Amino acid sequence: MVFGDYRLFLAQIGAVMISVAVAIAMTSGIMFVLKKCGGVRVSELEEAEGLDFNEHGERAYPAFNGLD
Repeated sequence: MVFGDYRLFLAQIGAVMISVAVAIAMTSGIMFVLKKCGGVRVSELEEAEGLDFNEHGERAYPAFNGLD
């Protein structure tokens, strides 16, 4: 029994590889632009204080004081 042609399978593999290449190229380009425009990370102080407070002005879990 023949279930399909190998050429279709090769075309699909090629399409997947093209999709991966485009995703890598676009992600790299976006990260490059973001790094040139100010970075993609917050400062260590903001991270230590908590991003919920620094970004939104409120605590996400006000009753949580650390590990119980």
